[in-house]
Amino acid sequence: MPRFAKDLKTFAETYGHAVAVAAPQDSVRRQFEQAGIAGFAREREGMDALVQFADHAALMGRTGSTPARVPPIDKTRFLNEAESLAMLASVGIPVIEHRLCRSEDEVRSASAALGPPIVIKACSPDVPHKSDHGLVALNPADPVAEFQRQRRTLGALGAKFEGAIVARMAPKDASLRSARAWIRSSAR
Repeated sequence: MPRFAKDLKTFAETYGHAVAVAAPQDSVRRQFEQAGIAGFAREREGMDALVQFADHAALMGRTGSTPARVPPIDKTRFLNEAESLAMLASVGIPVIEHRLCRSEDEVRSASAALGPPIVIKACSPDVPHKSDHGLVALNPADPVAEFQRQRRTLGALGAKFEGAIVARMAPKDASLRSARAWIRSSAR
């Protein structure tokens, strides 16, 4: 294995090709990773990574394109997730359908319109890693009770509560498909 890893690294450097290795055994994968080669436990993960790399390279190689006009950013504060999603959408990057809800009635309405299944995430610029604090709920049985719980949790953390995002739950690989579709449409 060490020789194969070395030879593959030499090949990649000599010919300028992206390479990756898929091996379910940690001990095998580790030898390639130590040689500077991307290693994946499953073949599908490796293939997806190489496709993303190729799509990114194609996007970076475009000529004559006009870059997206990014709105001015207030660098004195963090954006909450709703503001971040709005900014991404404003420059043409697809985002999942969602609603920012500030009341129980808005949660009821958004839940009925978008789901099930839905995701509810507390919205606060003070807590960027919401899942670390139990502020992300996948398809909750009672969306209103979940909204109330998240509001209380943010309060206990001393964080600003700016509502909760109720979003349509994306299929497992939707972000990868959306990214690829956006890259392809931007390349035209």
